[in-house]
Amino acid sequence: MKKFWIQVAALTIWSFAFLIPSLVRGTNIVTNTFTEGTMRFWSGGSPYLPSVAADVFHYSPLFAYLYKPFTLLSGSAHALIWGFLNVFVFWLGVSVWFRLSKATPKVIWVALAFCAIELDITQRYQQINALLVGVVLLSLHLYKKERYEIAALIISFITNIKLLPIIFLFLLC
Repeated sequence: MKKFWIQVAALTIWSFAFLIPSLVRGTNIVTNTFTEGTMRFWSGGSPYLPSVAADVFHYSPLFAYLYKPFTLLSGSAHALIWGFLNVFVFWLGVSVWFRLSKATPKVIWVALAFCAIELDITQRYQQINALLVGVVLLSLHLYKKERYEIAALIISFITNIKLLPIIFLFLLC
C-alpha cells in the first residue's frame, strides 16, 4: 500500500510542478465561472443567470455547494489548490489500475505520457475533467472489485456534478 501512495504522490508532484507557472497567475474564465455560479447559489440567486464576467454556469447546485471553499481563496491560491486537487484525484484514479515499475510494459508508459499531456492541458484551463476522470476510474475499480453499491453511488454522485460520467453508470447496472 505504501508503494501505491508513493506512486500517487510522485505522479501528482511531477504533473503539478509543470502547472505551477500557469496556475500561480490566478483564476481564469473557467474558475471564474465556477466562482460566479457558486456565489450566486450561496446568496440565494440562480447560478444559471447570464454571466457578468465569465461563461455560462452549466453545473449542478451540488457543485455550487461543494465549490464554496475555493471562492474564499485568493486568485492564485484558488487556482493552485483547485489544480492540485484535480491532479491528485486524476493520478489516484489512474494508480488504482496501474502499479508502475521497471517491468511495466513500454506501452503503459506511453499511455501514461499521453494521459499526462491531456491532464496538463485541462488543468491549464482549470477545468474539472481531470477530477471527473479520476473519480470514474476509482468507481470502475470498485466495480471490478465487486463493490457494486459504492461504485454506483460514486458514479451517481459525480454525475450530479457533470453528466459525462453517466455513460459509466449504465455499465455498472
